[in-house]
Amino acid sequence: MAPLRDLDGRMSNPQRLEKKIDDLQQQWELLNEKLSGLKKQRILESRAEERLRLETLIKETESECNQVEQELEVLNNLRSEANSNVSEAVGRNDNKSQLSSNNTIKQKLVSKNTSPLPQGFVG
Repeated sequence: MAPLRDLDGRMSNPQRLEKKIDDLQQQWELLNEKLSGLKKQRILESRAEERLRLETLIKETESECNQVEQELEVLNNLRSEANSNVSEAVGRNDNKSQLSSNNTIKQKLVSKNTSPLPQGFVG
């Protein structure tokens, strides 16, 4: 399904956030695969200079992984905050609609109770 677009044809903020999170998760998975491969190569490598080169690549890749993890954490926190704000807003609207519904019921009851009494009824 295509992402929702605003009037200018751009993705809305929630869709951009989700896209960014998805992209970072894919990047993290690729970096982890790369890291795993580098570690295997280092284990199998017999030449000292190549092991040192691989060790440097491993450290760089671990650093990239950590950076992506931190970005993901920040974006996931933003998403959680946004979802909680939406839930609170929906809750407030539910309370308003419940109050409105209660008021409507009260008005109907009051209008029934204020209707004229049937003929011959002495109250």
